[in-house]
Amino acid sequence: MMRLPLRVRVTLASAASIGVILGALSFFLYARLQAELVRAADAGMRTRANAIASSMGRAEPGGFDTPDIGPGGFAQILTPGGRLEMSRGFQGPALSAAALRAVRGPQFVNLPAARGRPALRAFVLPDAEGYRLSVVAGSSLAEVSQTLDRLQLLLETAGPAALALACLAAWLLAGAALRPVERMRREAAAISVLEPARRLPVPAGGDEVARLGRTLNSLLDRLQGAREREQRLLDDASHELRTPLSILKAELDLTLSRAREPDELEAALRSAF
Repeated sequence: MMRLPLRVRVTLASAASIGVILGALSFFLYARLQAELVRAADAGMRTRANAIASSMGRAEPGGFDTPDIGPGGFAQILTPGGRLEMSRGFQGPALSAAALRAVRGPQFVNLPAARGRPALRAFVLPDAEGYRLSVVAGSSLAEVSQTLDRLQLLLETAGPAALALACLAAWLLAGAALRPVERMRREAAAISVLEPARRLPVPAGGDEVARLGRTLNSLLDRLQGAREREQRLLDDASHELRTPLSILKAELDLTLSRAREPDELEAALRSAF
């Protein structure tokens, strides 16, 4: 099977790595923001509940001090039987009598979405300030959901754009890193027997590409040296053979210079060998 070019493989590997990193960062950012938003909302609900509870002994008969509940928030004071003593921002008891009996201490509860209202989260403070009353301070999770939806949209838009830019940068960087190798390849293809002293261009520095170029040039030096030794051996052999061949040719020319008898011709040829 044909392999992809090295530049393409490097770019794809970089894209995969960056994609994994971006995905992990996006997930971490989303989860971190979600936790911070819920924690901030919980802190506000706990503060409101404690403020209502601390005001219960100072309030006028039949009334209670209610702090600012904010948009989407609500506050209630419930009897153990689930009857409303005070309610701000919510119609009807937020928790039933059975749900209140299940609360053993200060805790957060999630109220599922119902017709006409979103999901809610509330902080329940039972037996507030020693009274047999429960304080419930809650808030809608719609604003948290909207903020998270905006973040998700931003991540889904910016993530692919960032990945595309990273792929482009990886493509350009891989091309720049492989450019000296391509120059050496073209130079190696141009070297011929007519130019034995020609060498590959070696980039400055001591990186892997420079070391490869120096190694290949050292190989070309050894090949040139072996070729020159081979040529000297051929020249020496040719010189050593030239004199005996000249003598043999002279004897043969002398033998053929005139007509001879068969026996005399055979004897002349035997003396030449």
